Amino acid sequence: MELEFKNAIGNYIEEMPCLPTSSLMALEVCNNYFTSSGDLVKLVSLDPVIYGRLLFLANSVYPQEEQPIGSSERAIIKLGMNTVKNLIVSMVEHKTNWTSEKDGHINDGLDMINFWRHCLCVGITARLLAQKKGEDLRTAERYFTAGFLHDIGKIPLNGIMKSQYILVLDSAREGQRSLHNEESRSFGFNHCCSGSFINKAWRLDNYIGDAIMYHHSSDDYEGEYRDLVQCIAAANQFASCSGIGFSGTTGADGSSAENMEKLGIKPDLFNDIRNTVLKEMENAEFFLKIDEAAGRGTSCMSG
Repeated sequence: MELEFKNAIGNYIEEMPCLPTSSLMALEVCNNYFTSSGDLVKLVSLDPVIYGRLLFLANSVYPQEEQPIGSSERAIIKLGMNTVKNLIVSMVEHKTNWTSEKDGHINDGLDMINFWRHCLCVGITARLLAQKKGEDLRTAERYFTAGFLHDIGKIPLNGIMKSQYILVLDSAREGQRSLHNEESRSFGFNHCCSGSFINKAWRLDNYIGDAIMYHHSSDDYEGEYRDLVQCIAAANQFASCSGIGFSGTTGADGSSAENMEKLGIKPDLFNDIRNTVLKEMENAEFFLKIDEAAGRGTSCMSG
């Protein structure tokens, strides 16, 4: 990765704003005197940037913890509601270029609303698969966290290099090529690499970093979180081919069937959990008051 970009991303992630999907609700929740810790947990768990920054803050304040803090609920308990509210408000108030000054619509580039839908779908799906495999609730939540944050490396690419990234997105879409390969061809690195850099800067747990780095190459992964990484890869494919959200590329990665087989997951299982995934997505959109007119993406999208 070029030093110039590493410096740029380092500066960018220090003040990375939350996504437009949660900005209005964030202010509403944080300015409400009657907001509960449960409300904050729900809000935090619906924005990958807030989620990552919160874990970073919690682990910075409590570095002596036996295990890194890996859930929004535990982080909020440790830091206190006022600290978390202040963090969220500072992120919401930070100016960003998610929307066009000319017409108020989402800029060309990565569609952030459908990007959010994709990330949330991967997180929810991974958690459900973990539960189906018999994992306990705490472990299943780790699967959600890793799935929800797996594509976070696309945010700085889209934010720092928007004009170039638009060309990469268009090239991947028109050529029916995977976005991560198109990024590598154009930049010499991809969103897995930039996401890994974010993971290190925020000092998140290793399982999150491994899922970020290997969700497109899970067959090459030989670390201790093999089941989790393969599960995120399979959940990514489920989100892509179900047309839930949009992660930047047209066309599917053929590794999903292998990932499912290695995990002992029958393909029919995805049909069993699909309705649950859609219901959880619907509840999240209702909570954040996301406009249905934004669309839900098209089928068989991947990234």
